[in-house]
Order: sequence, then structure tokens, then C-alpha cells
Amino acid sequence: IRPPNRMDFDYAPAPVVANGTVYFGSTSDDTVRALDVKNGNLQWQFTAGGPVRFAPQIVEGKVYFASDDGYVYCLDAVAGKPVWKFRAAPEAEQLIGNGRMISRWPVRTGALVADGVVFAVAGTWNTEGIYVYALKATDGSVLWCNDSGGFVQKAVGGRWKADDPHAGEFSTIGVNPQGALLATADTLVVPQAHNTRVLYDRKTG
Repeated sequence: IRPPNRMDFDYAPAPVVANGTVYFGSTSDDTVRALDVKNGNLQWQFTAGGPVRFAPQIVEGKVYFASDDGYVYCLDAVAGKPVWKFRAAPEAEQLIGNGRMISRWPVRTGALVADGVVFAVAGTWNTEGIYVYALKATDGSVLWCNDSGGFVQKAVGGRWKADDPHAGEFSTIGVNPQGALLATADTLVVPQAHNTRVLYDRKTG
């Protein structure tokens, strides 16, 4: 039996329901929509600067989500008006991804809210830099940022062999975030698609 493909997380919008409203984001038009759960009428819509690949999270009257544009957003859940947005990407650089202009450091983990803190990770390739954030949910201010774990050279034993590039003097390791974040009481869990998860201390990063 073929195991599920952990990269297939955005084939279709992932809706969430809160207080009589259905919320979902789109990878086709970069828009988050709020619909009346009874009749499907559009209550509001908000367009980000890139695809929204993960379900928004609704907490205390706010809608939190992240986008391939490199930003984390907080909207008012009733009116859809921006409360704050935070650029998790270190720069405003863009490139082409899947035929679209996106940030060089897209937020491919969504936004996870827990105990008044928003967690998000910008970047997908460790060679480009990975930025793991904890933000204050009320205003998007930075509580901590881990920007040093994305690209590490680790010394390994043995001599380099022409037919074995992994047996060299140094081995490059790092974090390649891809998939929805999880959290325990003490730990932030960052998935890496087909690879193993990476764990961070929730309080310190």
C-alpha cells in the first residue's frame, strides 16, 4: 500500500467553521473568504499577495493565516479588516514558484496560534535561510526568532570518495519546512514533507 503523500496538502481549500461562518483560503486567487454557514452567502473576502495553502485559524474573534507572499496575517473575523500583518521573509525578494510570483521565503507551514502566540516559519530551502517565529497574537510583535538552524555544516568521518558525495569531510544538514505546524505544551513541531520533523522549544525557539 502506498503511504499518503505528505506534500499533497493544498489540492483543495481546507475550510474551518467558527461562530456560524465558514473560512477558507485559496491557492488559485490568493484570497481568504468568509461565508455564512447557513446559506453560503459571502460575508467578506481578503486577498493576500500569494497563495494561501493552509486553513486559517480562528481565535478570539481574529483570523490568522500565512501566505506564499512571505507574510503572516491577522484579520478581524467579523469584518475581514486587517488587524496586523508581519513579514516573516527577511527581504522583499520574489521568484517564480509554480508559475506564480511568490516570496523567496514563502510561509509553507501556515500559522499556528496557541496560548496567545502565533507560530510560523518562512523559507523552504535551508540554503536560502529558514526563519522560525513566535509572534504576539495581539499585535504581531516578535517574541523570538530562530534564524540559525536552517543551514549547518556538520563534520563527518572518512575520506571523500568520487562515487560517494555523502562521505566527504563535511555534511550539510538543515531544516526544510513544508506542512502544517503542530504544538505540544512545550514543543513546536515543524514538519519537513517527506523528512523527519524538527522540534523547537516553544518558549525560547
